Amino acid sequence: MARYYFDISDVLEYFGYQLAASGIQRVQLEFIRHFAKSTTENCVFVLENPASHGFFSIDSGLLMALVTGTDEGSFTRKGMTEHLARIRASGAPATPQKGDVFFISGAFWAFSSTPRSLWNAKQSGARVGFLCYDLIALRQPEFCVAGLVEAFRSSFETIAHVVDFMFTISEHVKTDVDAYLAGMGITLPVIALPLAHDLAPQRGESLIGDAVQSLQGRPYVLFVSTIEARKNHIYIFTVWQRLLKSMPGQVPDLVWVGRPGWMVDDLMKRIDRLNHLDGKLHILNGLSDAELATLYKGCLFSVYPSLAEGWGLPVAESLMFAKPCLASNRDSIPEVGGDFVWYIDPLNSTDAVDQISNLLRHPDKIEAAAQRIRKDFRPRRWADVGNNLMAGFKRLEADRENYNPLVKMQVSPGLFYPLANRSVEGALPLNGAERMALDEGFDQNWHGREHWTRWLKGLSGSLHLSRDKGEGGLHCLRVKLSTFGHWTGKTIIISCPQSQQQAEFEGVVGSDLDVMFDMQLPSGDCDLVFRVDRADQQGADPRYLSIGLVAFGCAPRHDQQAVAALGQGFAAGCPGIKPEVTEIRFPVHVPLHPERHWIFNVLRRATEEGFAPTLGRIKRRIGM
Repeated sequence: MARYYFDISDVLEYFGYQLAASGIQRVQLEFIRHFAKSTTENCVFVLENPASHGFFSIDSGLLMALVTGTDEGSFTRKGMTEHLARIRASGAPATPQKGDVFFISGAFWAFSSTPRSLWNAKQSGARVGFLCYDLIALRQPEFCVAGLVEAFRSSFETIAHVVDFMFTISEHVKTDVDAYLAGMGITLPVIALPLAHDLAPQRGESLIGDAVQSLQGRPYVLFVSTIEARKNHIYIFTVWQRLLKSMPGQVPDLVWVGRPGWMVDDLMKRIDRLNHLDGKLHILNGLSDAELATLYKGCLFSVYPSLAEGWGLPVAESLMFAKPCLASNRDSIPEVGGDFVWYIDPLNSTDAVDQISNLLRHPDKIEAAAQRIRKDFRPRRWADVGNNLMAGFKRLEADRENYNPLVKMQVSPGLFYPLANRSVEGALPLNGAERMALDEGFDQNWHGREHWTRWLKGLSGSLHLSRDKGEGGLHCLRVKLSTFGHWTGKTIIISCPQSQQQAEFEGVVGSDLDVMFDMQLPSGDCDLVFRVDRADQQGADPRYLSIGLVAFGCAPRHDQQAVAALGQGFAAGCPGIKPEVTEIRFPVHVPLHPERHWIFNVLRRATEEGFAPTLGRIKRRIGM
């Protein structure tokens, strides 16, 4: 019987600094609620085990306690931290097997380990996939910070080459994903899994705080969303300003529920300058589900003028409480609201002013809309979502033709391989699966692939090279390294244990360092070991890092065509800069500097001519 593995890594990460669930985390908690109590399905909740290719299975009872405590809003920061520690401590080794399904339903782009988790599960024989919430970072990057756009693009385009399937949270997102994958030349099963309308069960009514209590009995309109540019808070703020001028004394309060996010600094300053619209605007965050339910029950109606959306959970929640919603007519929102929602153009504030003015002058229209919702609205439940997800899993199990096999890679002569997520000049373009296959060569002493580089964790780490058996002998190696300005060490040593040779360099801090040098490599597979004399912290990053490996390649020295290809894009020497040579070891020992590589040619010619490369002789040879 197949087992179904749910990776919950980002749930625990999120609650490590938040107490109330938001968007994506609400979805994941509902999956836990549904599948942790399932008696018919063999479901396992896991975290990655970094020490192996497997995972830790997590106690379902502890996860349900997390769900319940979040429902009730009963966790303090200390209590949440302690409970998360108990959850992690409950982990037992677990490895997916052939025929199992491995699924990531969280923020896959937020963790550099996500591709590795999928690869490891796939390597064990499982079919792997993830839930895609939207492609806003790719389609409408103006609503996202630059770092998110790059992280999302890199992660999505990497794992799209690895996974066997995707789910999306709406038909709108499925259409978008299908088109994007087609542009990448990828064909995958993409299944729409529309989310639910209902909220989590409410238990914590006695925990209603003063801020929520103070609004009871007052007329207000509710806007539930993280405060960010995409959600269009400035639109509804402007609408309320206009209403207060045109209908003084008739305008209800406006309540925003959500913490400030990105790209709203100017808006928040404007709100402060206008004294929260003279007290008509209330901004609340960190509420329990019970408090949120209380606000929904007490509002006149809700608003949701989002400019881009994958689903639109607040619209669904409003309908669940039989509260009409004035919502954007964009993207997936009409899927959620159907004909039970009043729609507005989110770029035309006059549209909203006109509709809200009409509703305030004719409150019977609000009540008529609420009665119609109570009478005719048929919500989609989270149980429906869970059942549809499992049906999708079983459908995929039966569809073996769409299985995406693992990629195998060997290092070919003359090619320069990127080891970071960014593009590298002169390096071979690789798709996500090829990058993951190349990453197999790194031992546990390296951090995961990041945008700029792959960092060495401490002072030493190795890279295993899978190579053709007929390629032994003297090789030209090209290595591109990064220190990112934080490292204060001096010595970098690259060695090959099989040939017992090493190259030692004096590091130069603050830039990518691109070097070419000769070294004997054995026939077939071999290892390169990278060693440094120091590791440092960089800014707020808690990790101790030294060098980062950006790109690598090698070519047999006798193959001049391959050597020339390997050196494509390699910077020309800079006349007038003398190397600060302190010691020579075969095959080479020179300062590691992008503009001083010309010394390698001098040393190579010297050794080819039988010239013993001692320090004194090198100085005389090159006129130092």
